[in-house]
Amino acid sequence: MKNVDSVFLSVFMQALKPQLNSQDPELTADGWKAVLSRADEHSILPLVCDKIFDFKSFRLLDSSVRKAYQENAVRQTIRQIEQEKDFLTFLLFAQENGYDPIVIKGLTIRHLYAHPFLRPSVDEDLLINSGQAVPFHQTILEYGFEADAPDADIPGADELSYHKPDSPSYIELHKHLFSTGSGILGDFNQFFENYSDRTVRVQIEDVSVRTLAPTDHLLYLILHAFKHFVHSGIGIRAVCDIGLFAEHHASDIDWEHVRSGLEEVHAFDFARGLFRIAQLHLLPDAAFYCCISDWKIEEIDTEPLLDDILSGGVHGNSSLERLHSSNITLNAIENDRKESSAGQGFLSTAIHSVFLPLGKMSVHYPYLKKAPFLLPAAWIQRIGKYLQERKAAGKGGKNTAAGSIRLGRSRVELLKKYGIIR
Repeated sequence: MKNVDSVFLSVFMQALKPQLNSQDPELTADGWKAVLSRADEHSILPLVCDKIFDFKSFRLLDSSVRKAYQENAVRQTIRQIEQEKDFLTFLLFAQENGYDPIVIKGLTIRHLYAHPFLRPSVDEDLLINSGQAVPFHQTILEYGFEADAPDADIPGADELSYHKPDSPSYIELHKHLFSTGSGILGDFNQFFENYSDRTVRVQIEDVSVRTLAPTDHLLYLILHAFKHFVHSGIGIRAVCDIGLFAEHHASDIDWEHVRSGLEEVHAFDFARGLFRIAQLHLLPDAAFYCCISDWKIEEIDTEPLLDDILSGGVHGNSSLERLHSSNITLNAIENDRKESSAGQGFLSTAIHSVFLPLGKMSVHYPYLKKAPFLLPAAWIQRIGKYLQERKAAGKGGKNTAAGSIRLGRSRVELLKKYGIIR
């Protein structure tokens, strides 16, 4: 692990316990720029800036550079405050109108941090019964949100998104915890049957919020991270979220149920790796590790997993190459977990990455649900979008199809290492 990443993780760990005194790592100006850039990639810039502001070596950084990062951190914090206030007001509005949606991730996780508003969230996720989707959609619109896809099939869509004009508020509405059209990942829903009968309530800023039961929520958080990992990556913040949730709810979690579910979908070693990374780099003193002593997380080699997490950024968004490589890793899993695209030739892998089947293409091009015969046109549209992204990324040799395939192949090997595929 690079020294910069070591400092980045150390500062993040210290930010999780703001009451503790921190030691200045005495980085150079370039070192601090690298740490701050990494923090921004992982969407924890406000947390990191809050911790390093008083470090002497940080204050020696060029004032204009320091100011730019600090102002960015302040903007993100203000945005989070505004977003949360509006979201809580909307929840009260929904409850007054007879709806009690389930809040997942986001709001409920953010408030496990010592300073919740320093942990940014792009959106808020709500889960609602399919039968309530149409009237609840109208309630969202009545509050002042606008649908991102006004012509969407409200009864048929797995997921709907809404934004509020002139506001940072953004909501994603789900009818299932995992999209039913996402191949094997849709099968994860089997672990959450009757989840609505087990929900609990938490108090956030004087608002009673309905959320998943602790066992369901932890399993969901890990499987959600797993979903992003096999696509493009997860980012270190997700590891912290899972660790903090496990620490806060340890005594209320059925750990054997969680383990059983993870083993069934070949995600157990992945989860062990996440908990070991949390233990080594983020939450070394958390008490919940005794609850999983029989998981033997100390036996997991976390270095390759940690390198992938750090280089990928939030949800693997650090590069277009990484995002496009997801077709290779997903194909490796779907091939009966026995054959991976790492062994395919350049041409066949590239073809598979572009010419996706109708089911997958319809997720990104909804018009195919009504007009499947337009699949060839969607393939052309996909190629055009890919070429535009490459052009926008510049001509410096990055974000190429060959680069995506190389990264995809290396990530397939990572899937093998952690028992996700054979």
